[in-house]
Amino acid sequence: MSVSNKAPYDQLCGALIDICDRALEDGIPLLGLRWTAAHSGQRGADIILKLLYKNKHSRGFRMLIKRKRLDLTVECLVLNPKWAHIFSDQDREVALFKLEEADPSGKWRSVWGDGIQTACRAEVPAP
Repeated sequence: MSVSNKAPYDQLCGALIDICDRALEDGIPLLGLRWTAAHSGQRGADIILKLLYKNKHSRGFRMLIKRKRLDLTVECLVLNPKWAHIFSDQDREVALFKLEEADPSGKWRSVWGDGIQTACRAEVPAP
């Protein structure tokens, strides 16, 4: 992997670590996920996808639902337009489905606002 290809994945892992740190500030420990993200590099995207495509909600996701902090989920991270070149349209559709299932009120949408529909159906820009 070239250095230029590695940078976006390092940034993605940094964003995942930030989410874990913000969750911890709210009393939601996602320490296993944080440790994994800190040591993942390009595999960080694979870890996110593994969580995204799990049939059951993870313990962390359930805690975030209970605390009404869906903005701190990997699903919300997948919907961030910044990562459109890493995640597919299908990944974004799965993330959107899981978030809507967890909170049909859509209050979590304030994170990306109208950009969510665009992110879910956007042409994936070249990295």
